[in-house]
Amino acid sequence: MTRGERLRPVSLGPPPRHQRRGRLFAAVCMAVTLLPVLVVAVLLGALVQSGAGLDEPTVVLHHLAEGGAQQLLRSVVGSLWLVSMCACVAVPLGVGAALQLEGPRRPVRSALALNIASLAGVPSVLFGLVGLELFVRALHLGHSMVTAALTLALVVLPIVAVAARSALRAVPDELREAGYALGATPWQVTRQVVLPAALPGILSGTILAIARAFGEAAPLLLVAGMTMSGSSTALGDPRGVLPLHVLALLVEPRTAASAEALVGVVVLLGTLLVLSGWAMHLRHRHERRRDGPWFEDPR
Repeated sequence: MTRGERLRPVSLGPPPRHQRRGRLFAAVCMAVTLLPVLVVAVLLGALVQSGAGLDEPTVVLHHLAEGGAQQLLRSVVGSLWLVSMCACVAVPLGVGAALQLEGPRRPVRSALALNIASLAGVPSVLFGLVGLELFVRALHLGHSMVTAALTLALVVLPIVAVAARSALRAVPDELREAGYALGATPWQVTRQVVLPAALPGILSGTILAIARAFGEAAPLLLVAGMTMSGSSTALGDPRGVLPLHVLALLVEPRTAASAEALVGVVVLLGTLLVLSGWAMHLRHRHERRRDGPWFEDPR
């Protein structure tokens, strides 16, 4: 014990210098948290100021009543369908890759983990080029919804794998050892112990992946063939999704198109908030169920 520790009572808490550092760190964290909200607000304000160009709000409703609302609704349904197909491919593969990487430590698995972590930061337009060459030209799937879903699966699969691996590594080893002590096989321990404990973290990674897939437009521009004439849509038309619908409206010189694009951006952000809120509700419910009491008193 130093002389300063003997002179300072324990009940006084940390020194004032440490308190100031703690308050400064909390302020920085709050500013970083509010920064994305501020950026979204600025972008919406710029869009309303430069893109709408309407004298009265009723003009927007008039243009939507003429047929823009139906196209907007179809684009939302198309985006939900595309994201559902993408999740059906990316989530099982991402969780399976995380389970494989969290096995016994080997040099090959370490190299695979490094490559997957690197792919999570690759720009999505590069995945669009891969999807164009692989799915459209090599596999002859055409500019279809299946091609778009597989391309988006390539984009979000590393995110799901990295998040699922972090969630699996956060599970205490005592749970695994307890399962093995009871005579369970590795598959039983993984299915009945590890995955339920890591489910909240896996859901968080899936939320981020779905949110990114829902708002992606760069890879879809390449695989949907928007700039190509006579594109094949035998398996479905990927051009009818919300990000591409908004982008097509923004490049039109009509004032009505600018108004519909503004409404489309609001619907896009609102849909993302609803999906994220619903998924976070499921995550918190699983956390309460996991952290709840092991048994209830019958009295």
